[in-house]
Amino acid sequence: PGVTGVLLVLVLFLMFTASSYSIRVSSYEIFWYTHNLFIVFYIILMVHVVGGALKYQSNVEAHPPGCMHKNLSSDSWTNHRAAREKGVEFSGGPQTVCQEEARFQPHLPQTWMWVSAPLCLYCAERLYRFIRSSAAPVTVVSVVSHPCDVIELRMLKNGFKPRPGQYILLNCPSVSSFENHPFTLTTCPTGKNETFGIHLRVLGDWTSRFSQLLLQQSNISEILPMMQQRRYPIVHVDGPFGSPSEEVFNYEVSLCVAGGIGVTPFACVLQALFDDWCQYKLRRLYFVWVC
Repeated sequence: PGVTGVLLVLVLFLMFTASSYSIRVSSYEIFWYTHNLFIVFYIILMVHVVGGALKYQSNVEAHPPGCMHKNLSSDSWTNHRAAREKGVEFSGGPQTVCQEEARFQPHLPQTWMWVSAPLCLYCAERLYRFIRSSAAPVTVVSVVSHPCDVIELRMLKNGFKPRPGQYILLNCPSVSSFENHPFTLTTCPTGKNETFGIHLRVLGDWTSRFSQLLLQQSNISEILPMMQQRRYPIVHVDGPFGSPSEEVFNYEVSLCVAGGIGVTPFACVLQALFDDWCQYKLRRLYFVWVC
C-alpha cells in the first residue's frame, strides 16, 4: 500500500503540473498524454485497496481493548491496579483478561462499487464518440492560408448540423491517432452552403505538422484557396460541443469581447447574423476585438 500510495500521488502531480496554461499552449501533446494517465491512476487505485491497508479487529470478544494478558508479570499487574486507582478507565473492564492474541483482518474492498459505474459510463461515451466521428466521413473542401500563420479549413460532413458558438474536436491520423484538438467553428452550415469551417493558428507541434500536410507541394496564395482536386489528409470530426458563446442569441442586446485568435467563436456568430438575423432574439450586438 505504501508504494501504490506514492504512485497515486505521483500520477496526480504529473496530471496537475501538465494542466497548466503554459504547457497546454506550448506543448499540447504533453498535456494530452499526461491527462490520459487517469487510466493508470485507476489501475493503481484498484491494486492499492487490495493491499488491505485498513484493517479491523476480528476477535473483540476474546480480546477486548484494554484487557491484560495472562502471562504479565506481577509488576505489570501492580501498575495496572495503580492506574485504576488514579482514575484511568480501561474498556476491557476492571479485571478483564485477554483470552487470545488480537487478530486483524483487512476490510473488504469497496472501491470498485464507486468506480465501476462512472467508468462504464465513460467507456460507453468514448465508444459512442468514436463511432460517431468515424461513421460519417469528413471531406476537406478547401484550405486557405492567411497571414500570421492562420489557416482556414473548410469541411463537409453529412448530417452535421452545428450551431454558432460551438466547437469540434479534430483528429488527423497522419499526425497522431490519439490526439483530438478542439477548434471553434467560424462558419456553420446554412441553407445555401452546407460546409463548415475553422481557423487554426500554427502554434505547437501538432498544428505545425498538420499545416505541413495541408499545404505541402502547393504554392498557396493568401487569398485563393487550394484546388479542390488535391488529396488532403484524412481527418475525423467529433462534436459539435456547446460553449457559453451560444448564449449570445438568447438576449436582445449582447456584448462580445475577443482578443487575437479568440475571435473565432464570434466570427461564426457574426456570419449567422449576416445570413439570417430575423430568426434570432438578438437585436443589437456590441463587438470589441483587441488585435
